[in-house]
Amino acid sequence: MKEHITCVATFIAKEGCAEKLKNALSALIEPTRKEEGCISYVLYEGLENPNLFTMIEKFADRKSFDFHSQQPYLLSFKETAGEFIESVSVNLFKEVT
Repeated sequence: MKEHITCVATFIAKEGCAEKLKNALSALIEPTRKEEGCISYVLYEGLENPNLFTMIEKFADRKSFDFHSQQPYLLSFKETAGEFIESVSVNLFKEVT
């Protein structure tokens, strides 16, 4: 059985920058979903906090996740996102059952 990797990336936008962050994160969805090892890649927006966004990503294995992490569109996002992100948390998980 392959070990799927799930990444939960949580972002909090700087005040007044929620729409900019949402647009930047949304731009990552289509190219990521086309990656061979991508199983799912879904963006969530906080109901109670409009500055809160969570991307839940599932990849076939660690190699696929590492490939994703080096894609030009993701590297570009990382270079520019600091101007509208207050904080970010990225955690990787493996399935237990």
